[in-house]
Amino acid sequence: MLILFPIQSEKYTARFPLVTVILIALNIIIAVYTTVMTDKQEKVLEGLQEEMSGIEIRYIKPGAIVRLLSEKGGREEYNKIILSGKMIPKQSEDFQKWLALYEKYQATIDESVFVRWGFIPKKKDPVRILTSMFIHAGFLHLFFNMLFLWTVGCNMEHALNAFVFLLLYLASGTAAALFHLLAFPESIVPCVGASGAVAGIMGAFMIRFFRSRIKLFVLIWFIFRPYINTFHVRAYILLPFWFLQQMLSTMKSSDMGIAHWAHVGGFIFGAVLISLFKVQGLQNTIEAYDNRPEDAPENPSQHPEATTIPGEAPDKNISQILPDPKIFSLNSRINKNPSDMEARLELARIYFSQNHETHCMQLYNSAVKFLTDKGETDALTGLIAELREKSLLKKLPEENVASLMNFFDKQERFREAAFLYSHYMKNFPAGGKYPSALDRLIWILKEKLNDIETAEHLSAWKKKSRGPQS
Repeated sequence: MLILFPIQSEKYTARFPLVTVILIALNIIIAVYTTVMTDKQEKVLEGLQEEMSGIEIRYIKPGAIVRLLSEKGGREEYNKIILSGKMIPKQSEDFQKWLALYEKYQATIDESVFVRWGFIPKKKDPVRILTSMFIHAGFLHLFFNMLFLWTVGCNMEHALNAFVFLLLYLASGTAAALFHLLAFPESIVPCVGASGAVAGIMGAFMIRFFRSRIKLFVLIWFIFRPYINTFHVRAYILLPFWFLQQMLSTMKSSDMGIAHWAHVGGFIFGAVLISLFKVQGLQNTIEAYDNRPEDAPENPSQHPEATTIPGEAPDKNISQILPDPKIFSLNSRINKNPSDMEARLELARIYFSQNHETHCMQLYNSAVKFLTDKGETDALTGLIAELREKSLLKKLPEENVASLMNFFDKQERFREAAFLYSHYMKNFPAGGKYPSALDRLIWILKEKLNDIETAEHLSAWKKKSRGPQS
């Protein structure tokens, strides 16, 4: 038996994911309520079914009932036979009793949670598109939807803002329902669950944080004992793989069971929308508005003292470099809270986009020092990936690279440590830690990463570079 599911993404968020938490709490509360209601309705339906069966067995043997149910495709088709009068004469008193029970049975089904609030494609009720996102068919359905939402939702809420994130969630759920409608326009089976909305957030996450690593939990149950572990997979590998799996599942999909077309539709919508955000530059506009203080002026140059480069003298006015409301907003946040890494990193990204490398690297270096001191392993991993993507890792000073490689080595993140040791040797061949970095890299490659060939090659090169020993 194999159980595999995500439990965490590594991107660093400093802001509490309020909307994500509210959505999860709301889904849980509604699930508890609907579970209680569904249990009551199922007991009523079972009682009515027993009374109807008590009448039916007077006219047909129990074995024949089972055979007819299997041949005719379920209770609905079987009931049509009885309604036609072929089994129970319509003029009989038993038929009238059975008919009264059947009408009560149908009325109870029509008032059930899934039929009343789920999205039924044939009815095309727009209100039910919204309500269906908060109804779940069971504990596992709820658990995995909320787990995926927590894994990717916190970062997307952080990247956008609370309001835009909520709109993305609801719009993705709507797009998912419409995809399901296009696939099964005549279906009368209720479609429920937050899967489509969550799939939209997953698609957006894949575009926005494609290099982020997602931690997966794995449980393999062998005959005698279980194997439990965790490992990381890049978002650009895991999420496309999940999407491909959903696409393949649509080939044998029906309106019963898992709504694979809804998953596909939600994922595509989220990915396309966030791609448009990036192309049009809307995301920076949204973030600037979201992070702007309540007392911020329309023109940031009205407060030049609040727009200085962090860690620099106040006379260096940022508005002279880049007149942008976002600058004022981020500096206000940094002035209020110097340890606000979210603001520092956003400011660094703005400088990078405007080719102000000096100011950009000042902020990135301060972030590296802060996160290293705080022991934020996953946040540092994400930051290193960002610096590599921007070709800025080589701009880090020797001191910071040395602290990073030692940090990851102590954390036993040997693959990252090996990369940083190699990076140090390449960029600081005359550095004071070069000999120890080489020795440590050889040991990690040989003992931890099982790359014997590279380790032996480095060892031979080390002996050759030292020359003959006396």
